[in-house]
Amino acid sequence: FMAFYMFPQLLPFLTGLGVALPWPTRTLLWITNHLAFLLVLLTVLAGWAGYLMASKSSPWSERVRDWLLFKSPVVGKLNRNRVYADCLADLHLLLEAQCDLLGSLSSLRPPWSEQRERILVCVNEIGRGLSFSEAVEKSAMLPRWFLSPMSSAEETGQFSNTFKYLAEQLEESVMMDVERLLQLLEPALMAGMGLVTGFVVLATFLPLYSMTSSI
Repeated sequence: FMAFYMFPQLLPFLTGLGVALPWPTRTLLWITNHLAFLLVLLTVLAGWAGYLMASKSSPWSERVRDWLLFKSPVVGKLNRNRVYADCLADLHLLLEAQCDLLGSLSSLRPPWSEQRERILVCVNEIGRGLSFSEAVEKSAMLPRWFLSPMSSAEETGQFSNTFKYLAEQLEESVMMDVERLLQLLEPALMAGMGLVTGFVVLATFLPLYSMTSSI
């Protein structure tokens, strides 16, 4: 209301008096005058981002999608842990169904292309004679803190139970991170709304203050 109705009503009066408009006011005027262009630009960018997220035909779009989902700050960590948890849970189910470890690894198809390449490297290293924990370390299929449980599982032969335990731990960690993120989201939104509202109020009343000061 202040930006799109009240201030445009005052603008002819202020310009008629020759009041110099400060930079917040000029910025607000530029935004209101180019709002349609900004909305079109945001729509085009959102559509382009949606196309990149959905497209699988271009390696470039897949790299961009992988960065957005799995390497960007905050969201990337959550999705990476989600992929690790899903892979471990799938391995547990496959081993419980009496599948062998190498075949279970080969059947994994995570949505993260880099993880698929790491799994392929791990399978190849196991085929060359390395142990599972050594292949995991060399391929970086899982984070380094997984190596100790994997070595213990290899010694005891309890791969299925270990995979299940690690998947549950990762799942719990992801849920806790999501809860913390949601707890931070509300004050962050309130702070953002406060900054926008404060900027609009400042841009609206600074010319009036300048006019009264000059008088």
